[in-house]
Amino acid sequence: MVVAQPASAAISCDAATVTFSAGGVSNGSPCGNIDSTNAPETFEVIFDKVTNLNGISADFFDPTKYFSLQATSIKTPTGGATIGFQNIEFFVTGGTLVDPTQFNDVSIAVWQAAPGVDSQGFSNYSVANPVTNGFGTDYKTASFDLAPIVGTGIGGLNGGFINTKGFRPSDFGVQVISNLRIKGTITGGSASNAAAAFGLAYFNTDPTMSMVAPSGIAGRAVDVNKVPGPLPIFGAGAAFGMSRKLRRRIASKKAVA
Repeated sequence: MVVAQPASAAISCDAATVTFSAGGVSNGSPCGNIDSTNAPETFEVIFDKVTNLNGISADFFDPTKYFSLQATSIKTPTGGATIGFQNIEFFVTGGTLVDPTQFNDVSIAVWQAAPGVDSQGFSNYSVANPVTNGFGTDYKTASFDLAPIVGTGIGGLNGGFINTKGFRPSDFGVQVISNLRIKGTITGGSASNAAAAFGLAYFNTDPTMSMVAPSGIAGRAVDVNKVPGPLPIFGAGAAFGMSRKLRRRIASKKAVA
């Protein structure tokens, strides 16, 4: 009988703002290396209003903004790593105006039954823990594999990425946000000397699953099964920048049509 291996110790990363320049996109260096060659390894990306170590915009703690949770696989210039993601979940700490500490790491159902229209390179997609609300049925966790998309690379990197639909914390009763966390597990897949990135994009109005450029993006990258030697990673922005470029590309095609 085969006994499943438990996930190993977690890696915690503080989110950083994604910046764009002529040379690429960046949100700082990866915060660590996930070695999932022998067993799955858990991670979390933290948006903390109090410490806010990287000075991200206050808009990420505005419950009336619309958010899209994003995850990506980034490969090196050679190879075609696929990274497996398991039980990716979004948590909120905060509360109401009367009781701003009412919620403590409350999971919000943000995943849809089918991936977003601008998700790319995904396979084996599944969702769990359904929650039915006034907006239909959404899910708390999602699992999927991401493979690089050839031809959409930035700075020599190709990445596959997946987005949730736009969601607004205030629709779930959250009026005050003090902490946001993205948590999940990397199972490895065929990843070797690759990277994964996780983050949030926020919108001032409901993107309604259309190709709308976000108003801001923040997140963090981690190395995955990195072997000795340099790995040119631009961070979470590599994926999120591709998302923005694809949105613009599709929007321009629509305009021409």
